[in-house]
Amino acid sequence: MPRTGWMRASRRALVCAAVLAAWSHSVAAMDVNQASAQELAAIRGLGIKTAKIIVQERDRGGPFGSMDALAERVRGIGARKAKSLQDAGLRATRPTPLQPAVPDRRSKPPAPLIGKTGTR
Repeated sequence: MPRTGWMRASRRALVCAAVLAAWSHSVAAMDVNQASAQELAAIRGLGIKTAKIIVQERDRGGPFGSMDALAERVRGIGARKAKSLQDAGLRATRPTPLQPAVPDRRSKPPAPLIGKTGTR
């Protein structure tokens, strides 16, 4: 069966779409304050050991306000490494003012709803 012009064009379009999809997936930004250790280890330049250290430090000290804070708080990540991780798609978004960075453990938990089941 001879190939016509539209068949070649559709094949090229399909290959182009596949390449763009793969490229966009690898460049997608990942938030260091929300990613798991396995997700962080998928970033070029981070291993599973450093990813676990990042998650432990985030749990201990709260979210990272910037990539500079990541470099200061995590041993083994300096300014150059933080820049290369940022180029690879890692981001540190600041917590919103509506949600506290670290929950206040001194506050009381909400009172249970006793006797209000909604049935008659």
